[in-house]
Amino acid sequence: FFFFFFSFFYIWIENHETKRDASQEVSEHDSKIEDESCDLNYNIVSILQEMQRIYELMGDNWREFAYKRACGIVKMFPKKIETEADVALLLKTKGFSKKLGAKVLEIIQTGQLKKLNELKKLPQIEASNLFMGIWNQTSLCGNRGVGHQTVTQWYRLGYRTLDDVREKAALNERQKIGLKYYDDLRAKIPRCEVEEIEHFVKKEVMKIESECALVTCGSYRRGKAESGDVDLLITHPRAKKIVGLLEKIVDQLNKAGFLKDHFSLPSHKNKHAVDHHDTYMGICKLPDTADGRVYKYCRHLDIKVFPPAAFPFALLYFTGSDHFNRSMRYFAKKKGYTLSSYQLAPAIRLNNHKTHTGQPILCSSEEQVFEVLGLKYVKPCDRNNHEYFEFS
Repeated sequence: FFFFFFSFFYIWIENHETKRDASQEVSEHDSKIEDESCDLNYNIVSILQEMQRIYELMGDNWREFAYKRACGIVKMFPKKIETEADVALLLKTKGFSKKLGAKVLEIIQTGQLKKLNELKKLPQIEASNLFMGIWNQTSLCGNRGVGHQTVTQWYRLGYRTLDDVREKAALNERQKIGLKYYDDLRAKIPRCEVEEIEHFVKKEVMKIESECALVTCGSYRRGKAESGDVDLLITHPRAKKIVGLLEKIVDQLNKAGFLKDHFSLPSHKNKHAVDHHDTYMGICKLPDTADGRVYKYCRHLDIKVFPPAAFPFALLYFTGSDHFNRSMRYFAKKKGYTLSSYQLAPAIRLNNHKTHTGQPILCSSEEQVFEVLGLKYVKPCDRNNHEYFEFS
């Protein structure tokens, strides 16, 4: 039995065990690496993703979602789409419209999409693409850096280049850092470099607390060949050890010369509570190696520290993808729960508004979260283009 989660309702869905267990999950589920050559319809998907991105920049949520859903459907298509007959089969998929089918047909016949070429030439899109590159990521932590509203305001003020922004805009500290490392942060991080960053941070963390568990999440854990940033999730089997841990880690990495700039330092709010979770966001750079290897780019690094009781939920959430997380939260809601990055709990709702949250349910692993919800476990490498859940 399968439960499908494709619906325009997604537009309104609310957005926002130990060391051995964490290490075991990484070794068991992170071995599948994405290979673009294995994507039978890579060109079609790439063009549809560009359309999705442009409509996102334009603030057209409906078209953005339609193209995002279309990308998922094309990625899951079992054969290379080459003929009108293939497109006809595609149209039988729920939610794939005739207009989208016509665009796919144009792509397979010409190798491009006229509408995309027209949209990319719009001055608004050219400027928006440039400005949105100033450390703005629609990610698991939400919009950061420069968002749609700021980009629109800058465009209306006549800004068209990065120099315009540097010279005329009233920038906050994050935006200044984003401009400083503009080219570095736009460069993708190869999987091997993500692993080296993980190894470096883990080595420094072990100097502070040798029992810590560290897992690299995000697109890396989902098996992607490249990442936009590095997301590290850390916990300790003893909750009391979490208190002040992230501050110590940041200090240690600073002393090692690894951190170059800071978007967000650990919070002091509730830092003495054993259930406190904290986040660091900044810029890092691997040191050159003794054998002559030089690292060209500075990289965006996020470090999140969660108590052991919250770690399975944090691991699930910060692995992503965004679409997969929305599906999980939506399913949990339909089952009478509320699911977040730190807990799963029964919830009472009135007129679709949460009025009461019950006692959190203890889960010792990601697998147990799925089990409580009555779902079969989905490996991280299968969460990129996930279309349905299977009941256990």
